[in-house]
Amino acid sequence: MLLGVALLAPGVRGLDVRVDLVALYGRLAPDAPRPPDRLLVDLPGDADLAALAARVAALPGATRVVAADEAGADLGDLPPEEVPRITHALRGKPATDRRMLTVDGPVEPDAVRRVTGGRVVGATVMDAAHAAAAARELRWLAGVLLVGLGLALRPALGAWREVFVVLGSVGAGCLALAGCVGFLGASLGGPNLLLLPLVAVLGLADAVHLAHAAGRSGRAEAALAAVALPCALTSLTSALAFLALLVSPSPAVRQFGLLAAVGMGLAWVTGLVLPAAALTFRAPVRPPVPWVPRAHPGVLGAVVVVLLCGAGLTRTDLRLGGELPGDDPVLLETRAVDAALGGIHPVRMVLDTRTPDGTADVDAARGLLRLHQGLESDPAVGAVFSYADVLRWIARGQGMEPARLLVSGPRGRARGFEKAHAEAVARSESSPVALFDADRSAWVLHVRLRDAGAAAWAETLARAQAAARPVGRLSVEGYPALVVAARERIVPELLRVIGVSALAVLVVLGLRTRSLRTTAMGVGVLSGTALGVLGTLGLLGVPLTHTHVFVVALAVGIAVDGWIHLATSDDPHTSDAVVWSAFVWVVGFALLGFSHFPTVRGMGAVLAVAVAVNLLLTLAAARQTGRITL
Repeated sequence: MLLGVALLAPGVRGLDVRVDLVALYGRLAPDAPRPPDRLLVDLPGDADLAALAARVAALPGATRVVAADEAGADLGDLPPEEVPRITHALRGKPATDRRMLTVDGPVEPDAVRRVTGGRVVGATVMDAAHAAAAARELRWLAGVLLVGLGLALRPALGAWREVFVVLGSVGAGCLALAGCVGFLGASLGGPNLLLLPLVAVLGLADAVHLAHAAGRSGRAEAALAAVALPCALTSLTSALAFLALLVSPSPAVRQFGLLAAVGMGLAWVTGLVLPAAALTFRAPVRPPVPWVPRAHPGVLGAVVVVLLCGAGLTRTDLRLGGELPGDDPVLLETRAVDAALGGIHPVRMVLDTRTPDGTADVDAARGLLRLHQGLESDPAVGAVFSYADVLRWIARGQGMEPARLLVSGPRGRARGFEKAHAEAVARSESSPVALFDADRSAWVLHVRLRDAGAAAWAETLARAQAAARPVGRLSVEGYPALVVAARERIVPELLRVIGVSALAVLVVLGLRTRSLRTTAMGVGVLSGTALGVLGTLGLLGVPLTHTHVFVVALAVGIAVDGWIHLATSDDPHTSDAVVWSAFVWVVGFALLGFSHFPTVRGMGAVLAVAVAVNLLLTLAAARQTGRITL
């Protein structure tokens, strides 16, 4: 423990739990443009909008503040009764009956909340909520794991004194890892929230193997000599699997892989060397012999079929605040404001005809109308405003369909509006209602999406792209576009990580055993463990996110741990330690079910099932090779 404290001291000043969701998703999708920092402020109906806007504009970081009643300022010659609908599309429903501000720039959300007294939502608000929740969660999980793992280790080690030694040693490893995180200027928030709980659980396996070897031999030195190399190999395979995350384009993912690999090295030292040193001062306790589970081949086959079906149900998704506890006040407020505004995610779509003055083309205008109508009927769209509205309003005034207006009838009013609007935009560069680009080759559509998640947004954008294809190219800017692009990279990244980590793990296994048969059996065990992760995700209905790439890497890294111990040991009782270490892992991962974070709870359930499946496959493979005769 003192070693952990010593390593923690240099980095403790740098420890924090900061999160930047936009940066995380942006680096997962580097080709997608980063949306501007934007806050939405929902105010009561009696608020003095102009005065509050001026006070917010004076805050540090605020670059632009737009009040709801400014939304229709540059609309030119349009029916006044339509202005509330336009402000809804641009600023949200409360713009028609309440007060609202849009604040751009890296301004502090709490400062805006203090100045306005309103409800503030946005990605930066979620960042702060993640950081606050992560700090509470780390303290909570530390207590849960300390108590739960202590109770799980007692039957695995046979005496409380060994339990306290192991918990203290693994705790030192966690403190040392926390010190490394702070020293490197990294954060324990976001994906790195998983670092310390994972290292705490994984670090116990080596201590269990050491205690069982010491109990059988009666000497700590002999036990350390017997298990040091197998434990080093299992730590190496886990570290290599985490290092496979370096193939990710995201710095956050690569950072997690590097820190987790360092954590596995620290876990080997603190979980093996420190307990061995402690055991040299007293006689080891002989741990109990467990019942070695045995599954009928038919049962294993049924489990594999069920997991295959579950893997087929796996889906990918990302959602703002999806990792937060369901009762988090910021999450609840965000969803309430989303419902009130009819969507809190503004998106700017540009339908480019690729021809100067192409917006004058009749067929292209028909395509704009089809795109606009499709967006209006989409369940994920709260509102949309574009030049198609202008055409419809003018056509309605003439008593005709918009399509007919494009080819016949008076278009003078439409041309007059276009000229007036162009002059208004030229007078005000910050006009929030641009409907054309500079050379009139493209239309601009202002869309407000509901907080439905990346899967629903992807379907919406795919339908929009299909509708726009006959006209030209449709580009999309905004937070939803960034998240959709990040979601599309989850599966390719997952496959790369599985391939690289599995290859590294199997190379280590092959070099150590020098047996093609043993390595081939390891392939089966590893594949079944990875299937256990994906199948459990599908059966539980947990969406696959970038966080689960870490989970799969972990599962691949530990998949052959038990197999390495059995394949490299001549001791017939090695299976005892393999079963007990798997038992401790299952309990440890199941304890993550007490987390307040849905992502962590799902990860715990998935890993607990994966370890149980891995144990059955490992023992079945050992029986096939004669490593277990029970």
